[in-house]
Amino acid sequence: MNKTRIKVANLINELDGPYKAHLKLKKCGYEITEDGIRKWIRRNSIPVDRLIEVMDTLQRMKHSPPPISKFIEKTDEDESS
Repeated sequence: MNKTRIKVANLINELDGPYKAHLKLKKCGYEITEDGIRKWIRRNSIPVDRLIEVMDTLQRMKHSPPPISKFIEKTDEDESS
């Protein structure tokens, strides 16, 4: 069975990396530390509520969010075992 995931590193790179992502999220009213963002990248996992905040920040900073398909990857479920 295939599993759909977000490529978290690519998503954060749209905000110019963890440090600048932290600053941009903070500017939009979302509190997250740079270390917290680095954990998302290490785990390749981002909570849904944070994904919404990141996409909102991207929209505000770029005046149009990139298509989410740019960050989606499909993997075999067996790979995570």
